[in-house]
Amino acid sequence: MEEKEKGFTPTPIPNDNVDILKDSDDPSMTRNQRETSSRIGVSSQSERGFTLIEIIVAVGVFSIVVLVAIGSLLSLVDTNKKAQALKSVMNNLNFALENMSRNIRTGTEYDCGSVGGDTDCANGDTRLTFLSSENETITYRLNGTQIERKVGGDPFLAITASEVEIDAFAFYVTGTGESSGELQPRVTMTIGGSAGKTDRIRTEFKLQATVSQRLLDL
Repeated sequence: MEEKEKGFTPTPIPNDNVDILKDSDDPSMTRNQRETSSRIGVSSQSERGFTLIEIIVAVGVFSIVVLVAIGSLLSLVDTNKKAQALKSVMNNLNFALENMSRNIRTGTEYDCGSVGGDTDCANGDTRLTFLSSENETITYRLNGTQIERKVGGDPFLAITASEVEIDAFAFYVTGTGESSGELQPRVTMTIGGSAGKTDRIRTEFKLQATVSQRLLDL
């Protein structure tokens, strides 16, 4: 009888594979059945699915990436809306200021508030009435959150857009009582407010413009 080599330990074969190998050696099985049984034994060792923990970790990482991407996209959308709102505000206010400045510059008999006649208004007022170069009475005022204009006997009409909310508006008139001609009457307008329908895109603004009378006060 041959002696076993020292230090040699045979590698055990898993029970499932042993059963599969035994079945594949069964003489009653056909050739196709033996090949199928052999493939099942090999695939059972090489194929391995994902565990529940691995699936949970993968879903968690994917969710974090999606949330970060969506947050960045929403931030870009809000920034774009805020820029569009600011552009709309500037275009509308530039039109309103240009309209008021042009008429005030060529006007006379400034009436700040409701005092009547040429009166200074160092403390400011939300209403200004004057006589235009075409001899028409023009009045500007703040009504609610909009600036309105009235020409002659026509009704007041808003000259600022509805999405622009005017919170502070005042006229400051100086030099109306100057008789030496060295100082022309001057009107300073200050406007403050906000634009944007939601708090996330709301933009605040403050503007100031000063207009001197073009006519010589002689």
